[in-house]
Amino acid sequence: MPRASYPGGPVSAIFRGALQYVITWLSVRSERFQSLIKAEPTLLVHEGQYLDAALRRQRVTREEIDAALRQNGQTDIAKVMSVVLETDGSLSVVPR
Repeated sequence: MPRASYPGGPVSAIFRGALQYVITWLSVRSERFQSLIKAEPTLLVHEGQYLDAALRRQRVTREEIDAALRQNGQTDIAKVMSVVLETDGSLSVVPR
Protein backbone atom coordinates (compact mmCIF):
# COMPACT_ATOMS: atom_id res chain seq x y z
CA MET A 1 0.00 0.00 0.00
CA PRO A 2 1.47 3.39 -0.97
CA ARG A 3 2.18 5.77 1.86
CA ALA A 4 1.42 9.47 1.71
CA SER A 5 4.41 11.74 1.96
CA TYR A 6 4.71 14.25 4.77
CA PRO A 7 4.41 17.32 2.50
CA GLY A 8 1.20 15.92 1.01
CA GLY A 9 -0.94 17.17 3.91
CA PRO A 10 0.18 20.81 3.84
CA VAL A 11 0.11 20.88 0.02
CA SER A 12 -3.48 19.63 -0.05
CA ALA A 13 -4.50 22.16 2.63
CA ILE A 14 -2.95 25.01 0.63
CA PHE A 15 -4.63 23.77 -2.56
CA ARG A 16 -8.01 23.55 -0.82
CA GLY A 17 -7.65 27.05 0.61
CA ALA A 18 -6.64 28.47 -2.77
CA LEU A 19 -9.55 26.75 -4.49
CA GLN A 20 -11.99 28.10 -1.90
CA TYR A 21 -10.59 31.61 -2.39
CA VAL A 22 -10.94 31.41 -6.18
CA ILE A 23 -14.53 30.13 -5.99
CA THR A 24 -15.49 32.87 -3.52
CA TRP A 25 -13.76 35.54 -5.60
CA LEU A 26 -15.56 34.41 -8.77
CA SER A 27 -18.96 34.14 -7.10
CA VAL A 28 -18.71 37.70 -5.77
CA ARG A 29 -17.70 39.14 -9.15
CA SER A 30 -19.80 37.08 -11.55
CA GLU A 31 -23.57 36.64 -11.29
CA ARG A 32 -23.39 33.88 -13.90
CA PHE A 33 -20.83 31.92 -11.88
CA GLN A 34 -22.80 32.54 -8.69
CA SER A 35 -25.93 31.10 -10.28
CA LEU A 36 -23.99 27.92 -11.06
CA ILE A 37 -22.86 27.29 -7.49
CA LYS A 38 -25.61 28.80 -5.34
CA ALA A 39 -28.81 26.91 -4.63
CA GLU A 40 -32.26 28.50 -4.55
CA PRO A 41 -35.15 27.41 -2.31
CA THR A 42 -37.53 25.09 -4.19
CA LEU A 43 -41.29 24.86 -3.71
CA LEU A 44 -42.26 21.17 -3.37
CA VAL A 45 -45.89 21.47 -2.17
CA HIS A 46 -48.26 24.29 -3.07
CA GLU A 47 -51.75 24.67 -1.55
CA GLY A 48 -51.79 21.05 -0.40
CA GLN A 49 -50.68 19.58 -3.75
CA TYR A 50 -47.40 17.78 -4.36
CA LEU A 51 -45.38 19.34 -7.20
CA ASP A 52 -44.13 16.09 -8.72
CA ALA A 53 -41.78 17.69 -11.26
CA ALA A 54 -40.02 19.64 -8.49
CA LEU A 55 -39.87 16.52 -6.29
CA ARG A 56 -38.18 14.55 -9.09
CA ARG A 57 -35.80 17.39 -9.97
CA GLN A 58 -34.70 17.74 -6.33
CA ARG A 59 -34.79 13.96 -5.67
CA VAL A 60 -37.16 14.30 -2.72
CA THR A 61 -39.77 11.60 -2.04
CA ARG A 62 -43.32 12.06 -0.84
CA GLU A 63 -42.34 10.04 2.24
CA GLU A 64 -39.71 12.68 3.10
CA ILE A 65 -42.37 15.38 2.75
CA ASP A 66 -44.73 13.39 4.98
CA ALA A 67 -41.97 13.02 7.60
CA ALA A 68 -41.40 16.80 7.55
CA LEU A 69 -45.15 17.33 8.01
CA ARG A 70 -45.20 15.04 11.05
CA GLN A 71 -42.18 16.84 12.55
CA ASN A 72 -44.17 20.05 12.26
CA GLY A 73 -47.34 18.65 13.83
CA GLN A 74 -49.22 18.27 10.56
CA THR A 75 -50.94 15.07 9.47
CA ASP A 76 -52.85 16.16 6.37
CA ILE A 77 -51.15 17.54 3.24
CA ALA A 78 -54.39 19.36 2.36
CA LYS A 79 -53.93 21.53 5.47
CA VAL A 80 -50.51 22.75 4.32
CA MET A 81 -50.01 25.89 2.25
CA SER A 82 -46.50 24.95 1.12
CA VAL A 83 -43.38 22.92 1.73
CA VAL A 84 -40.08 24.45 0.66
CA LEU A 85 -36.73 22.72 0.21
CA GLU A 86 -34.30 25.25 1.66
CA THR A 87 -30.76 25.83 0.43
CA ASP A 88 -29.34 23.96 3.42
CA GLY A 89 -31.40 20.84 2.59
CA SER A 90 -34.01 21.32 5.30
CA LEU A 91 -37.76 21.28 4.59
CA SER A 92 -39.87 24.23 5.74
CA VAL A 93 -43.59 23.57 6.24
CA VAL A 94 -46.01 26.50 6.02
CA PRO A 95 -49.47 25.63 7.39
CA ARG A 96 -52.64 27.23 6.07
